[in-house]
Order: sequence, then C-alpha cells, then structure tokens
Amino acid sequence: MHYPSTSPSKLSQTLHLEVAPLLTFLLSATALFLASDNPLYLLTAGGVLLLFKMLPTLLPHKKYYIEKNTSDTLILLALLYLLSSVLKTNQDILLELALFLFMVQAIRLLALRKELYHPLEEQRYRDYYQLYTITIAQLAVASALGIKLAFLPLFLCFLLTSPYLLLVFHLRQEQEGQKIFCPPPAKLYKTCAIAGIITLLPTTALFWLLPRYKQSLFTPPKLRRTNISGFSENISLNDISYILQSPEVVMRVQFLDPPPNSPLLFRGNVYDIYENQQWFSSANSKNSYIPNHRSYRIYTSWNRNSPKFYREQKLQQEIDQKNFSNIIRQKIFINPLNTNIVFGLFPILRLEILGQTPLPTLYQDTHDVLRLQKFFPHPWGYIAYSPRLQYSLEKLKKSKTFSPKATYLSWPKNTKLHKKRFQKLAQKILQQSPAKSPYEKAIALENFLRHNYRYTLHLPNTTGKIDPIEEFLFLHKQGHCEYFASALVLLLRSIQLPARLVNGFRGGEYNHLGNYYIIRQKNAHAWAELFLGNIGWIPLDPTPPSNRQQQNTTSPFSLTHWLDYLRMQWMSKVIQYNKEDQQNLFQYLYQLLLTTPDLLLNISPSTPILTLLLIIICALLLWKKRKKLHPTTSPQKQLPQLQELLQQLAKQGHPIAANETLLEFVQRIFGETPLKQDGIHMVKLYYLWRFGQKKLTPNQWDTLHQLIKKLSCYQQNRPASSVSS
Repeated sequence: MHYPSTSPSKLSQTLHLEVAPLLTFLLSATALFLASDNPLYLLTAGGVLLLFKMLPTLLPHKKYYIEKNTSDTLILLALLYLLSSVLKTNQDILLELALFLFMVQAIRLLALRKELYHPLEEQRYRDYYQLYTITIAQLAVASALGIKLAFLPLFLCFLLTSPYLLLVFHLRQEQEGQKIFCPPPAKLYKTCAIAGIITLLPTTALFWLLPRYKQSLFTPPKLRRTNISGFSENISLNDISYILQSPEVVMRVQFLDPPPNSPLLFRGNVYDIYENQQWFSSANSKNSYIPNHRSYRIYTSWNRNSPKFYREQKLQQEIDQKNFSNIIRQKIFINPLNTNIVFGLFPILRLEILGQTPLPTLYQDTHDVLRLQKFFPHPWGYIAYSPRLQYSLEKLKKSKTFSPKATYLSWPKNTKLHKKRFQKLAQKILQQSPAKSPYEKAIALENFLRHNYRYTLHLPNTTGKIDPIEEFLFLHKQGHCEYFASALVLLLRSIQLPARLVNGFRGGEYNHLGNYYIIRQKNAHAWAELFLGNIGWIPLDPTPPSNRQQQNTTSPFSLTHWLDYLRMQWMSKVIQYNKEDQQNLFQYLYQLLLTTPDLLLNISPSTPILTLLLIIICALLLWKKRKKLHPTTSPQKQLPQLQELLQQLAKQGHPIAANETLLEFVQRIFGETPLKQDGIHMVKLYYLWRFGQKKLTPNQWDTLHQLIKKLSCYQQNRPASSVSS
C-alpha cells in the first residue's frame, strides 16, 4: 500500500504558509513608516525579508533559523529597551511601543521553522498566531499615530486579506493529521473579502456614533514641519521669496459662511520697524487666553469706553447666540509648521480648536497677532470667527487718522534710505490725483505702484549704494510682494500716514469638490495696513495681479484636486472628528427621521412601480445565482470537477475502460487507499442523482463536490506507481 507525500501543492505551500507572515510583516512595517515618517522601518523590513529568503541557502541544515531560547532572549532584551524608553519623559511612548512590536515581529518571523510545509509542532503554530496578533497591534498603534490618508488603503488591504490568511492557516492546521493537503477553494478569498467589507460597515458606524472624549489618550507623533520663511520676529526683504515657488500645502480653509467680497487675506505677522534691509516687530505681549470649552474669546480692544470694544462685545454675544449674520467662520486645517502664529481673516474674535488636540495658552501681542504657547508637531484644525467688515466709501473718506504708536510713523535711521526722495514722489503722485482724505491718498499711492511696476521673483542685482526698497522704487521698478508692500509703507509714512507691513497668505486654489481653498507656500504674501482713527487698520495691497493669475492653473476636477479632497475629508471626518461633529451628525439624523413621514406621503406615483421593478430584478438575480449553484443541466456541465478528475487520471495513464462502470473504476483506482469509502460514497451520490431521477439536497450537493475535490487533491500528491493495475 502506498501513501502520498505529506507535501502540499506548490501553491498551498508557498502562497498560504510562507507568503502570509511575510505579507503581514510588510503591512505592519509600511503602517509604521506612514505613521512616523521613518524610512528605517521599511529598510529594516526589506532586510529581514531578504534574509528570510536567503537563509535556506546559507543554512541548509538548520531546522530553525533562530532557536526558541535565542528568540525569547532577544524579545526580553527588546522589552527591557521598551521599559527604559518609557521611563524617559522625552520619548513618544507610542513610537517606542511600535518599535518594540516591530522588533518582536522580526524575531518571530526568523524563528519560524524553515520547512513550512512539513508537519508543525504545536508551539510553532503559536508563532504564526503571534505574528498575526502583533500585526493587528501594530495597525492599532499606527492608527493612533497615523494621520495620513495613505493609511486608509493599507488598512483596507489588511482587512481584506487577513481573514483569508487566518482561515487558510486554520485549515492547514486542521489537515495536519491527514495524509493529504488540499488547497483552499478559489471562492474562499472572495467570501472572506465580502465578509471583511460587511464588517467594515458597522465598524464605521460605531466610529461615528461612539461617544467622543475631549482629550485623546495619546498625542500624535512629532512629524516633519513645513519650513515657511518670512514669519519670524524679524525678516529680511528676500525671506519670502524662498517659498513663493513651492507648491507644498500649508493649510486648507473652508468657509462656513459666505466669504468676504474683498480678496482673501489670511493675516500672519506684523512689522513696524525697518532697519538695514530688515523688518522688525516691536510688539509686546498684550493678553493671554486660557481656553473655555475648547474656545478662546478674543478682544482687539480692552478700552471699555471705546466704540470698538462695544462693537466687539456685541459680536461676541452674537457668536454665543449662534447668530452669524455679521460673522465669517473659517474652518482651517493646518499642516505642521515651524511657526506658532494663528492665521485667519483679521481680526479673529473667537478661536475654537477642533478634535482632541491638547489646548495650549493663546497669546496676543500689541499688533493683535495671535500665537500659541507652543508649536503643534502634528496637523490640527480650528474655527476662526472674524467680523464681516463692510465700510462704506463715504465713511472711509471721512475717517481721519492718527498714529496709535510712534513706530508707525518712524523712518529708518539707515542713511542709504532718503526720506525726502520718497516724500517728493508721494507728493507728485497725489498732485496728479484728486485725493484729499487719508484713505484716498493711500489708495492713490497703492494704484500707482500696482499700475506702474512689474512683479517678478527674479530680482535684478542691486548696486549697494542705496537701500533695495529705494532702488526698487526709483531704479529697477520690479520686484515681489515684499518690495511692493515695503515701498507703500514708506511712502505713506513719508506723508505722515501711519502704516505697517503685514505678511500672511492671499487667496488660494479653490477646490470645487469640497468647497474649500488650498493654501500653498506659493500663496505667501505681504501687504500694507493703514490706520484710520474711527475704523482701525485697513489692508492695502499694491502688488500687481500678475503673481495671482498663476494660482488657479489646475483644472477644477483634476486628479490633484480629487486626492486633496480625500485628504481633506480624512482630516475633517476622521482625524479631527470631535464631539461637536458628532452632535451635528445626530442632529442631521434626527431631522431626517422627522421628515421621513412627509417624504413618504409626497412620493411620486411612479415610485411604487420602480420599487416593484427593482424587487423583480433582485429576485431574478438571486434565482439565477441559485440555478448556478444547483443546475439541472447535463452531468458533464453540472459536474465539471468529475470530468476533470477523470481527465487527470487518463493523463496519468489510467483511463476508464469501455466495459467498466464508474463504481468499478473508482474501486480499482482507490481500492487500496484510505479514500476507498469516500470514492464509493461519491459514486453512490452520483448514481442517485443521475439514474435515480431524484434531486439532491443542498447538503448532498456540497458533499458530492467535496468528495470529488478530496479525491482530486489526493491524486495530485500521489506517486504514479501507487495505482493498482
């Protein structure tokens, strides 16, 4: 009596046992790379996988690459490293835990038995399960750390493959005591994938419905910050030029209320002193704000007797009452930056932090620039509440001016900058204009620069004899926004109009898919501000529009916009999803529930007909699928597996004889094997259906198919000489 080899088919051996742990290890390494931005995870994973494939050649006589005692010792050392790292307060606990799990996974992978297709000891089965368990833990850690959209397809890949791999390994373990190893059915992966998708639906619902907490248990890791020059306490004239050509995204802004009619200017820092080709800020800290219910209430005026304070107090009350008719709410998502400035439309009266981001102290200086106590090392979001400023032209013309601070009229001490030359040019411009009021004079100077000078990032060489701003104004007459804004500030000061330099971001790339603006580094901008007594600071932008015509060159529905839209949704609906968003979701579901009866009463007469047609189509599809599972056609078409088994035996030199029945043939082929009774049972079921004129039950059909498959698998692994003649 001959028995087949215990080796499974090549497909079962390689794909279902060897590839499975390698795939899960690679998935977890990729997840950690996305979460931490550390390429060492991928490089190490590649090295481990390469070593895993080379060791059979390097160590052909080794039963295990790493013995159990050695692997346990290495894991213990990794645990000691984890404990020592946790004791260090400056270490990210989650990142250290991720590194520990990664090391354990690599050790366990190399500790697997080399002959994966041989019978496995019970403790080696545990190694497989540990690898899968560690992968799940790695993905959980990566989800706590991960904020990138790329984590989503990685998670879906794991969700669609891990149930299949676990089930295949379980089947392999169940067959350990048998003499044959059958590969899993082809439809098994499809079934597991569908089950994973079905599981994802209630899981997503639970994510959105489970109660949210104000603070998260872990803080996200420190990621690479985007370096944006031109926003420090002092800036040089060409600082901003380094980022004006960069397409890197800085933030995304979604307006919850209609945006202003004027150009979008997201204010950053303010500078009032110019010396030696540099702008400085003389601002001191004015106020500090501690959050109340994740929001900051901000005032730009603390003089309780001033009309400005009264106006801001009234707006604060309207915000409390959720009356936003005079408010512009901006939902802003910021990427990690190397500045702690809070950007938004000026002035910001209320700041509401989104998500579970820890709340730092907010500082406000005498220029009303808002800064956080510390840098955010990860993406974060907030809602900025700004007043809808609308001043009539008549009011602007009637406004007088004075300088609330001496520095707003100060002239540089630099001898290379000649005030009289600026003053003569300003007076010459105003003589050609009917401007009388301070506002009209400022507009006249603004228009002069905008219409008579050219925008460029390629600055001509300076002579060094005079200041670059004076050289720009009287010699080259071309430059970027810092030169235009600086020249306007100095022209205004030369005729005793208080002005200062402001930088931030202007406009942006509008994404029609999500109705938000993409603000890139190239949208960085500088402009001037003029102070009007009974109004406050108003922006003036002398830069010609040529630099802004290049901002919206992307197609409205391009691939870039689709990907950015997905990132925006991932950030707002997943990463920054908070208690307020959940309350809005409940409110929407509640309103939908209330309006459902009215919708049912007002349905169109054609709706029932369409519904009936849909039911009929679904019924036909189900009937067709059932007919496919239990057909009534010829035996050759209904049992292709049986035909394949007979053809397989014929190719091996054992065709069925002309005078031989199927039962006699099966007894001859499998009569001296452990599958003799299985073969006889298979033939009896076939006879019952083929000649007994009876319909087999679904269970009988399944049994018949399984028996044919079992005999086929047995025959695949059976030496040719073992068949009786």
